[in-house]
Amino acid sequence: MATEDTPAEAPPAFTAVSELYEGGQILMTGATGFLGQILIEKLLRCFPRVKNIYIIVREKKGLSAQQRIDKMFKTVIFESLHEHMPHFQLKIKVLNGHLDAPNLGLSPEDRSLLMSKVNLVFHCAATLRFDEELKTAINTNMCATLKLLDMAKQCPNLRMFTYVSTAFSHANRKFIEEIIYKPTTHYTELLKLAKMDITHPKYQEARNRLSKENVNTYTLTKAAAEQLIHEEAAYFPVCIFRPSIVVSTWSNPIPGWIDNLYGPTGLVCGAQA
Repeated sequence: MATEDTPAEAPPAFTAVSELYEGGQILMTGATGFLGQILIEKLLRCFPRVKNIYIIVREKKGLSAQQRIDKMFKTVIFESLHEHMPHFQLKIKVLNGHLDAPNLGLSPEDRSLLMSKVNLVFHCAATLRFDEELKTAINTNMCATLKLLDMAKQCPNLRMFTYVSTAFSHANRKFIEEIIYKPTTHYTELLKLAKMDITHPKYQEARNRLSKENVNTYTLTKAAAEQLIHEEAAYFPVCIFRPSIVVSTWSNPIPGWIDNLYGPTGLVCGAQA
């Protein structure tokens, strides 16, 4: 990956996208979010030779991980898959877990399964709240990323690790290029804060200082996570994806679908109400 100090090398020979996903054993986090749902549908619709998609899901609001996914697949964006690939759910392997827990909350059996099978990773999970408590943002956006990277290093068949960041990870810059920038705070300093109690004077001092130096805890931890990946993931190809503001679908799988009313979508709906 290119950095401020190291220019990008000449790109390697292109490989057909379909070849990359041939026999894909994909691990995905954030599968129940908007981007995760769209990605699952896209992968299965466009690359039918994908073998399995493993998704780490936690229990929530009285529903088990499997119940949450069963409910998700009843939404309108999966209607086309139900029609044209009626058995697609057999490719979805739901694993109980929690990204904030040790070893991602996975059982030893599930962890061993992933390390032996997975060849592609999509890390989409994150806390998106701009006003999130710093420690919570570090745990979810950085510590979970580090745990996932540590497991990926033990996947002998890994082809690619894709991390979903944000176009605003370096919001203090006027122009963002496709390189890895040095964040305002080194990721190791933030990881140390995650181990402190939020009432500790040193934690509160650091939080107050960082809140003045950065736009919010979301962009701070996303920028630091990019640096973490750049320095820790030297064993396999990595892709850092920086989407801008996420809005509704344009046309596929259906026009105008979105599962929340945040950002500009909410403003448009509010103006039309």
